[in-house]
Parts: sequence; C-alpha cells; structure tokens
Amino acid sequence: MLGSPVRPGRLPVALLLAALATCSPDDVNRPREVAAVEVVAPVDSVEVGGTLQLAATPRASDGSELPTVPVSWATPDGEVASVDDAGRVTGKAVGTATVQASAGARTGSVSIRVVPVAVASVVVSPDTATLLVADTKRLGAVLRAAGGAEITGRAVAWSSDAEAVATVGADGTVTARDAGTATITAEAGGRKGTATVTVVAAPIPSLRLSQVASGLGPAPTHLAAPQGDSRLFVVQVDGQVRIVRGGIVLPGLFLDLRGKVVHDVEQGAFSLAFHPRFASNGHVFVNYTDPAGDIRVERYTVGADPDRADPASVKLILHIDHPPTREHFGGELAFGPDGKLYVSVGDGGQGHERNAQDRSTLLGKILRIDVDAGDPYAIPADNPFVGQAGARGEIWAYGLRNPWRMSFDPEAGLLYVADVGETHWEEVNVVPAGQGGLNYGWPRLEGSHCYPAGTTGCDRSGTVLPAVEYPHDGTPGAAGSAHPTGCSVTGGYVYRGSRMPGLRGHYFYGDLCKGWVRSFRYRNGRAEEQRQWTVDNVALLVSFGRDGAGELYALTHNGRILKFVPAGN
Repeated sequence: MLGSPVRPGRLPVALLLAALATCSPDDVNRPREVAAVEVVAPVDSVEVGGTLQLAATPRASDGSELPTVPVSWATPDGEVASVDDAGRVTGKAVGTATVQASAGARTGSVSIRVVPVAVASVVVSPDTATLLVADTKRLGAVLRAAGGAEITGRAVAWSSDAEAVATVGADGTVTARDAGTATITAEAGGRKGTATVTVVAAPIPSLRLSQVASGLGPAPTHLAAPQGDSRLFVVQVDGQVRIVRGGIVLPGLFLDLRGKVVHDVEQGAFSLAFHPRFASNGHVFVNYTDPAGDIRVERYTVGADPDRADPASVKLILHIDHPPTREHFGGELAFGPDGKLYVSVGDGGQGHERNAQDRSTLLGKILRIDVDAGDPYAIPADNPFVGQAGARGEIWAYGLRNPWRMSFDPEAGLLYVADVGETHWEEVNVVPAGQGGLNYGWPRLEGSHCYPAGTTGCDRSGTVLPAVEYPHDGTPGAAGSAHPTGCSVTGGYVYRGSRMPGLRGHYFYGDLCKGWVRSFRYRNGRAEEQRQWTVDNVALLVSFGRDGAGELYALTHNGRILKFVPAGN
C-alpha cells in the first residue's frame, strides 16, 4: 500500500527495482580505475648492503584505497639499488635511486639515498710506537660497523697533533721528525681512532768537516740548492755563481754578475734563492750591491741549459738606496713557508743606526714581498704596516743592525735571525715564522743589553730578545759568560737532513773571527742543548750552506766548502 510506512533500513521494493533497472550487469562488475599510486618509505636512505621495505597504495579518484589492484616494482638505477616484487629495496652502491610502483595505468615513485655503511669504530694498530728520529712506521686502521663487521674500501684521513714531532702520510706512514710525543689520528665516517707515537732522539754523533771543494776564490758567500737537487750553487763575493757537482767545480758559470757587482769592505754578492716552483718556472733571485753602493734584488730564469741562468732574462725586483758607508747591507734572501720572498737589510752602517727604528725606510729591516703578483712585486695585504702613514708596506720586522744571515725552519714554523752586533754583543733571534711587526730593538738594545754600553734603564718592552747572545773580547761581564767570545755572528740553519738523525732540529751558527761552530735546539721558548763542536777551526767562517737534501756546509773566506759529516765516516 502506498500509504504504508517504510521500515527502517529497507527500501520499498518498487524503488529497489527501479534502481536496479538503471544499472547494467557490466557496471556492477567493472573494477574501479586507479587514479594515483602512493609510494611510502619509512626512511629516505638505506646503507650499502642493507634493505628497506617500501609500501605502495593504489587509490581511486576519490582517494579511496584499491587494495586488490596488483602493484609492480622497478628502478631505472639498478647499479645503485635493486627492488624485488614485494617492494623491498637493497642498497648496492652509494648514490640515489628512483624506485617506481605501477598499478593500472598509473605510476608512483620515491627517491632513496644509498649511503655507506655507518662506521661504529676505528681502531689504529699498533696503538703505540716508539721511533728514532728520521725513522718511519706504517700504521693501519680497521673500520667496523655496529655489528662488528669490518668495513673495507673506505677512505681514511690521517693527521698528527704535533707535526714537529711526527708527520703522517695519506697511507698511514708516520715519519719521526723530532723528539717528543705525537697523537696520530685516523678518521672515517665521523669516527676516530688514535695511536701514540713517541719519538726518541737518535744519538748525537761527533762531527768533522769534510772538504767538498776548494779554490773558489774570491770568497764564497752563500751556498744553496733547490730541494732534491744534487748540485751545489755557490755565490762568490765578486758576483760569480758557480755549480759544484759531485765535488767538481763546473768550468762554466751558472750566472755571471761581474761588472754589475761592487765588492769592497762589506759589499758584494750576498745570496741567491730558488723560487718554490723553480723546477717548473726556473726562477732564481740574487742579492748584491751595485757600483753605486746600493742594494739590488734581481730575478733570472734558467734557459735550455739547466746549468745556466739566462743573463738576458734579468728582471729588477727591488732597489734600495744605501748610504756610502760600504757596510751593513744584510743580504739574505729566503722564501718563507708562505711562499713569499723575505729580504734582510742592514741599517746603512755607522752613523745611520736610527734607520733601524724608522719605518719610512727599508734599511735595518726584514722585508716581505710577493714576487708572484704585481710588477715587479706586490705587497702582501697582511704585512703589518700596510696602510700606516709614514711606513713602508714591505716591512715585515724592524730594529735590526746587520742581519747577515736568516733562515726558516718550516717543520717547526720558526725564523732564525742572526744580527751582527756593534761593540759588545752578538745575537741569534728565534721567532714564529708567521709573526710580523716585531721590533728587534736596535739601536736601543745590542743583544739584550742597553746601548750604548753603560746606559741604564732602557726600555726593553715590545722588543725581541735574543735566544742566544755572546760577548766580544773585552765586553764587561764577558768573563762570566758560558759562551765563548767572538766578533761577528754567522747565522746558519736548522739541520733537517737524514744522514745524521741525532742532529735534526739543531740550529748551527758560528763566528767569523774566532772560527768556532756551535748549535742549540729551540724548544719551549728557549735555546736548549747548547754545545760547541770540536771540528777544526773554521778560519773566517763567512757563511753556512744547505743542499737539496738538507745537509749542512761551512764556507770560508779562502774559498773552501766544508760539509758536516759524522766523525766516523
């Protein structure tokens, strides 16, 4: 009956029949179309060798799930990861893989990063080692995952916390440099392992001087060589630069500056320095006094003949006016660990002491210039007096009388400066190589003493005091000095050769007049292990030299080149 009430939950039969009449059998059985495939990963990365389960949900246009629709899996990045029929991803190589899930005519995807296996620990073996100076030992590093499995093929970064004591190469080879203790660290995947290396000084040998060459007069003033080069390059005071090979003085000249050099009293050709990239650019720099008595620094380039510098390649780098005193020129050239060229310059001689404290002149200074920039050079922006009114930007340090020899020890990061004294005291200074703006005190101080002698209450503040000083004969208080007397210090080098490992780290110097040779080690801010060597007296010790292997030489005014060797050889 049309007027009968309809029971809850039921449709009238007439309405149900009408609804069914509008649907065909195909409409009732047709599956719903996939509008999208949603792919979900619990995390976005998997380790190499690890697995990650993905889930894929096909959805209809209204967002509802279609759980009965089959899903297929694939990845175009099979070299990075694989995926099976169940959506389980396996990491194969470090990289990023796109993983795709397809259902119906739709595809969804997700990016998965394959990362290295996490390093849980790094173990260095052996974890302790004791080496003699100059010895080497290779350390190993074992990397392990959280489960204890060893990880191979992973890069390891090695480092030393005390490179002056021991250095370590990329393969874990430790080289003992100087007595002390160093912690060697191996790092991989954010984890570190360490080993303690104790370096013991080798026995200090007795020394003798072995003559390498003679007859090089007039006086040789400097000996140097590019690193690793077996030749010895010897500067003579008159401007000749000769090569000694295998103990033989080659007949030709490497460079002939005669006619450009004046040599009289303290004038002459003083030094040469090889550019750090000499092997590729052939640049060599020389320092001498010209006929006007001024200081010149020039650059030459080696031509087709490796034993000849091309005289036509000359380039003037620096010209410094000098008073007509014929003394106090300094004269050292040295490239620092920073690749900059350092030049030592005397104060101009008697009556010109004030130049040492006057920062408007280059006299009485150590200069620092960049010969790889500018024309003929650039002033490094980090020089201490750049931009200061009334100061020359080239100045690195000041307050020097006649710094006849200076040298760097890159392994310890130190600069040694031997400054010739005036009346009573000779000095050797040791300072950090990278510290500019230092005042060595002259003429306020001679060594650590007030100048002129007898002056009291002079201000030593803000000045560099010597690591070692020694008196002249007749200096007040000389009798109480533990150091022998002399007249003019000849600075040398820190020994870093391999023939005498017991001497590594020892700085050698001597005295022009007395001919003795002494050494010390600079540690903890002071000179230690001072000793005088019982080598034959080196009369008129003009200079020290260092060859391409780090071995040391002494040069005498009468033209002898003497090499420091173990006394037993």
